Amino acid sequence: KQIVANGWVLVSGMKMSKSKGNIRTLRGLIDLYSPDAVRLALSVEAEVEQDLNFSEDRALSAVEKLGDVEKTIEMLSTIELGSGVDLPERWLLSRLATNTLRVYEDLDNVRIRSAGVRVFYVMHQDLKKYLALVKRPSKVVRRYIDVWLKLISIFTPFIAEEIWHRLGNESLIASELLPEVEELKEFIDYEVELALDYVDKVVSDVRSIMRVIKGKEAVIYVAPEYMYEHLVDVLKVIKAGGRLPEVIEYMVKKNLGLSKGEVVKYAKRLFEVATSLNSDVVDKLLRAGRVNELNVLSRFKSYIELQTGIKIVNVYRSDEEVPDYGKRKGQALPWRPSIFIFREST
Repeated sequence: KQIVANGWVLVSGMKMSKSKGNIRTLRGLIDLYSPDAVRLALSVEAEVEQDLNFSEDRALSAVEKLGDVEKTIEMLSTIELGSGVDLPERWLLSRLATNTLRVYEDLDNVRIRSAGVRVFYVMHQDLKKYLALVKRPSKVVRRYIDVWLKLISIFTPFIAEEIWHRLGNESLIASELLPEVEELKEFIDYEVELALDYVDKVVSDVRSIMRVIKGKEAVIYVAPEYMYEHLVDVLKVIKAGGRLPEVIEYMVKKNLGLSKGEVVKYAKRLFEVATSLNSDVVDKLLRAGRVNELNVLSRFKSYIELQTGIKIVNVYRSDEEVPDYGKRKGQALPWRPSIFIFREST
């Protein structure tokens, strides 16, 4: 049993009072924005125990988000879908399972805002990313939308019911069951999620460099796969409570065929990478073990080009005999590729 106490409900940062003339009633807000928009705006604004700050901007943002979700689903319901299941489809199913399980956990712990943000923003963004990854969406999106709509109905039941029936379903979505936990776990693919996380990392890195260096072409150097074994070893040492001295000691014992000074330098670089990773990536790396960076970047080269506006001339492994533009080749580390952008001539 639990007792839940909610915080204050504010309006544009102020407490409601007759003297301020800022009293808002649920009926009045529903008449202005619709029941679903009000439910969504209140759900994603704050956790139950926190003060909730309602404003017209947040209500209008909720209306816009619901329209955007509806438009995406309607678009996918009118196009011919493919039947293949490749890496992007495996990623989409894995993300569906991962996010749904996290929504279950959030709701079990009365983290309403966290669950709402994941359903309406994270899951919508994942679907948009999938559509950018493929030339022709697969029928897998139907499975995604089916579960996604059921989660949406928890927060905004009216629009979810409308869309559900427009898609040809005869049952009430309110009576539909969500997937069981064990069923969802079967679809989680840490290796595939890690691969697409890495692609996003490269896109972010390229964009950051382009703010400083203007160019239209780039080459990327990636670390050899054996370095991932070393990075995962470093992550395990850190997880066990070790810091840099313990990492150096561990790497020295591995007999890498390097001088002690070279091993210390290498260990420091791996430690820097390891401590810069967010907890989600660390968890996936410990489970999946590695990313075949060369294959992943070659597979999603066109996606990276679309997201950054730059042409990827080539992707090289840093331990091979390849051109060394800007002396970047030796700087590549696992999860930290070395990127050289050909500067535009002035």
